[in-house]
Amino acid sequence: MSEWYEKSLRIAAMQCNFEGGREQTLAVPAKWQEMGFNTEQLFHPMADAYSALFDEKLHGALLADYLKETRARGLRVIVYLNV
Repeated sequence: MSEWYEKSLRIAAMQCNFEGGREQTLAVPAKWQEMGFNTEQLFHPMADAYSALFDEKLHGALLADYLKETRARGLRVIVYLNV
């Protein structure tokens, strides 16, 4: 069996925020898995419309829970940084 990094990356990306809050955000990894993605370019949990600045107080707990969900589903995460 090959390692994850020896397989093709099928990268999902959501480049905006959406209404629905925490529960809807934490449901996204299941959708990516159902659609056959194995990697996500992560942006949306911290997004404010089409931009984002990470703030530990605002986003830390959600990001930690989100990463637990992606790990449980075997999804790799690339944190999005655009400078």
